[in-house]
Amino acid sequence: AEDKTYGEVDLTTFNVYGTVTGTAGTVNIFNGDPVTGSVGPNVWTCANKQYWINGATYDFAAVVDADVASKDTYNMPLTLTTVTDATMNFKDMLYADNLDIVGEKTGNGAVNFTFEHLLAKAFFTVTSNTADGYYYNVTNITVGNYESGVYTIAGGTWAPGNAKAVAFGNIEKVTADDTNGKTNATQMLLVPTTDTFNVTFTADIY
Repeated sequence: AEDKTYGEVDLTTFNVYGTVTGTAGTVNIFNGDPVTGSVGPNVWTCANKQYWINGATYDFAAVVDADVASKDTYNMPLTLTTVTDATMNFKDMLYADNLDIVGEKTGNGAVNFTFEHLLAKAFFTVTSNTADGYYYNVTNITVGNYESGVYTIAGGTWAPGNAKAVAFGNIEKVTADDTNGKTNATQMLLVPTTDTFNVTFTADIY
C-alpha cells in the first residue's frame, strides 16, 4: 500500500521490467509493462504474457509511482526519480526486484516482489506551555530548500535534484491542553536526506 495523509491507499498497478538469459544471450522481455490487480486476493495480470524457458536465467524489477531516469543495455532500470509533483500528491515511490531466477519447464509460476518504500514521511507537531485561555496559531510552515532527487538502485543512494519550496500549511489553536502537541493535516513524502532544512513559519499568540 502507498502512504497517504493519515491513511493508506491500496496498490492497484505497477510497472515491470525483465530480461531472460539463455543460449542466445540476454533479451529484454518486459520494459515498463503495466501489471494490474489487487493486494487482497493477490491476483495480478499483465497483457504481455511470457512463459518460462527451462534452464534460462531471469531478472525482474518492479516500480511504483516513479520515473525510470536511466536504464542499462537491456532496459532494466538503473536510476529512478520522483514523478511530477509527487510530494504534493502524497505519492510514495516503491521498488522491488527478483534476480537470478532459473526457469523451469513446467508450470506458470508467479514472480514474487517485496516492495521497498523509498521516501520518508515528513510533518510538523507543535506543543504549547501557555497559560489557560491562550493559544497559538502557527501558519505558513514552509521548507524552503527541499530537493527532489535521483535514486540509484544498485547502491540504494540518493543524489540531490532540483531545490524548491514545500508548503506544509498551518497548525491552528494549539493550547496548553494539547499535551501531546497538535500535528498539521498536511503531510509530505519526501526524499530522505540528512541535509539541514530551512524551515520558516509564522507564530501568533492569542
